[in-house]
Amino acid sequence: MVPRPPNGPYSQAAYDRWERAEIRMRREEAALWLVLHGVDPGPRTIHGVVVR
Repeated sequence: MVPRPPNGPYSQAAYDRWERAEIRMRREEAALWLVLHGVDPGPRTIHGVVVR
């Protein structure tokens, strides 16, 4: 996680939550792009095993 700028109005925990939400949104956008182009992104884990 990137540390928040000094003298910011938000706590480090709030900044971390915002950053995780941004990362999640980028992943969702990437998955939507794949679906629109006919690629099935599928699950990341199958029976507890990470699939790459």
